Amino acid sequence: HQGEHLGRIRQIEDGLKQVRAQLDWKRLDAEQSAAVATPPVAGAADAEPGPVTLEQAVASAEQIQNESQASVARSLGMVLQAEQVGIATLEKMNEQDEQMARIGEEVEDVKANIVRSRKLVGQIARGAAQDRGIQ
Repeated sequence: HQGEHLGRIRQIEDGLKQVRAQLDWKRLDAEQSAAVATPPVAGAADAEPGPVTLEQAVASAEQIQNESQASVARSLGMVLQAEQVGIATLEKMNEQDEQMARIGEEVEDVKANIVRSRKLVGQIARGAAQDRGIQ
């Protein structure tokens, strides 16, 4: 059981490393998007349909950049949450691993106590048999 447990812990640690790498990339993307993004032009959405003017194209591009930046921010939030869940899971797995180790030690103690008890019962039985033989 401990081998399986350790294997799962390693998998979670590897996943956590991957999530951290993704988080670093998302942070970099967010910083780059923040450096490029500018506020949208007021009234650009109110323009009449028809040929797209340069101002409308710029406003549309800025809106798309802003929406992309918001999406990256949401993704970053989800990555941070995933990292927190991964860390909490890893901590819980470590606690469970320690608990399994303690349980294993206790099982070994119980086995040793059973062996000692069997020896004592055997000694008591032999002593009782000798006492009957003497009487």
